[in-house]
Amino acid sequence: MKTYVFKVVVEPDDDAWFASCPALESQGATTWGDTQEEALKILKRWCGWSSRAWLSMVSRCRKPHP
Repeated sequence: MKTYVFKVVVEPDDDAWFASCPALESQGATTWGDTQEEALKILKRWCGWSSRAWLSMVSRCRKPHP
């Protein structure tokens, strides 16, 4: 299985923290949290769900993984 590394940005935004993965923003990899840790936790959860969903879809289509 291949491993991919993506840059993640976590920065303050008014009264919350904004977290994003710039390479995956167009797929929805952005979120906010009350703390820096919460924002990063939510983003990690999204990235895990998204990659599993993508792999499942590709498997159903019987196309090779990139």
